[in-house]
Amino acid sequence: MVRVSIEVHRDTSRLVMVVRAESIRRALSIAQALHPDADVRLVLPIEPEGFFVEDPAATPGPVGLEMLERAAG
Repeated sequence: MVRVSIEVHRDTSRLVMVVRAESIRRALSIAQALHPDADVRLVLPIEPEGFFVEDPAATPGPVGLEMLERAAG
């Protein structure tokens, strides 16, 4: 299992979510399913220290979320 950061862009809002999944492709798919009307992108560079998840109890899915910008108004 891997853990990656994914940027989610919708209109003028941008957030970063951390996702655990079986692969980078699956992590992007999970993010897109949660935000179907947004543009999702892998955050590069990938941090090697936290890329592989070795905890056997870890489950796939989002594990964190950080709002970077919010739409004005």
